[in-house]
Amino acid sequence: MRYGSGNFTLCKPQNKYAEVKNELFSIGASGLTLDYLNTIPDTFSLDSDAFQHCLKNTDVHNSVTLSAKYASEMGLGDTPAFVIGRIDGDTVTDYEIIVGAKA
Repeated sequence: MRYGSGNFTLCKPQNKYAEVKNELFSIGASGLTLDYLNTIPDTFSLDSDAFQHCLKNTDVHNSVTLSAKYASEMGLGDTPAFVIGRIDGDTVTDYEIIVGAKA
């Protein structure tokens, strides 16, 4: 199973979302190893059992993988990016893509 910031965001850490998200973005994708992710609960005083359970949850993994598949199929690679549309089976249809932060 591959781990990334998407897995983390679905794990909704106990009132530490912004702090941990900022840390993950500063590390970058290449630094998001399982060993590194295992340090997060101690570093940010999170419930380690709940965090580990979420990271190992196949539903979380499948949701992140499907979202990455959709993004790849639409040519998305930048963040932030938002897709407004419908999911029809395994395909996103009738969508509009909004890329970049707006001030």
